[in-house]
Amino acid sequence: PDYQAQFTLPQDSGPNGIPDMIFRAATEQVLPPRLVDFFIVAGLPGDAPIWIDAPTEDVPLGELPLEKVYFRPSILDTFPDQISVADTLLPEHIGKFAFPSGLSGRIVSAEDANAQETQMELQPTMSSFVLTDVNSVRLYAVCLCIMEEVDLEKFAASIQIPLDPELRAHSDQKELRKSISSKLLALHEENSSSLHRTAGSSSYSARHTLLLPKALVLVSHYPFFDLFRSFISHLYRVSLSNSPLPIERYIANFVREVPLPPRGQIEVRVNLPDKVLVAQRSAKNALPSLGFSLRPLFSLLSLENIIAVFECLLVEAKVALISSKYSLLTPVASGLLALLFPFEWQGAFIPIMPATMIDVL
Repeated sequence: PDYQAQFTLPQDSGPNGIPDMIFRAATEQVLPPRLVDFFIVAGLPGDAPIWIDAPTEDVPLGELPLEKVYFRPSILDTFPDQISVADTLLPEHIGKFAFPSGLSGRIVSAEDANAQETQMELQPTMSSFVLTDVNSVRLYAVCLCIMEEVDLEKFAASIQIPLDPELRAHSDQKELRKSISSKLLALHEENSSSLHRTAGSSSYSARHTLLLPKALVLVSHYPFFDLFRSFISHLYRVSLSNSPLPIERYIANFVREVPLPPRGQIEVRVNLPDKVLVAQRSAKNALPSLGFSLRPLFSLLSLENIIAVFECLLVEAKVALISSKYSLLTPVASGLLALLFPFEWQGAFIPIMPATMIDVL
């Protein structure tokens, strides 16, 4: 597969066949004057074919649990649309970076002995990542992954939606789809026949619940990581409360109406119901403002390791960071690049590499 094309952004040609972004960078050297380029929702489509990635577990397909089945995410919605942001191409494969280890569902049962531990695992998670195009122009993204309840019967039906003709030949896919659909329908039948009363309540609850992840992503040319984390966390809290304004209004205001702060001492303030967010950029003749904390870098790596990596970066060597927590990779990698000032890293910068692209390394 052409992995390079999946994490780089294609460029149109400018004068004399020069890629358009190179031509603009050479003549203007400016980025789009927007705080945010896109607000993206990524996950599984409810009315379109769902592609299942090849299982990594060496077990019969019929015995593969749902938690070990990984689906291929896609972009469900975006604001604004591509036509409205003609100077920046929407990253088509952003879903892979939002779910770097793959998108998998989770069955939660009422009789689960580890219910409290399961609830902790299902809490929203925040991460950030960076896409770099062939001209070293970067797109910075902050992603909030949440778990949403999905109807067992409907998802079992969507699993059976035929794929494109050229993909139907994969017999493993057919067998795996049939197995997953059968398990989901069995759980649905069990729910229908064994509804039980919740203690102290007259309502009924299902024995088995299917949860699927969905990602809310902010994409920008500017690394305002802390600002974007604060806003997207607020957006999630608003979705859980009785807000006087629809959630779409908050998104439209932040994406289209909050201006990019000019360089210098001018601040842009975003008033939210429970806090005020501040965006500011340093002057051209001042030290650059980072937009994120260096605490993760110095908390997780020893001074000796930081110096060793710093030396590698100075000679433009390839550096790979490994962590069991994806949320730590971008802050640490960005902190290492910040130490290079006044130099700038000219190579590809991909703090999070999706599991499906790992052979690129």
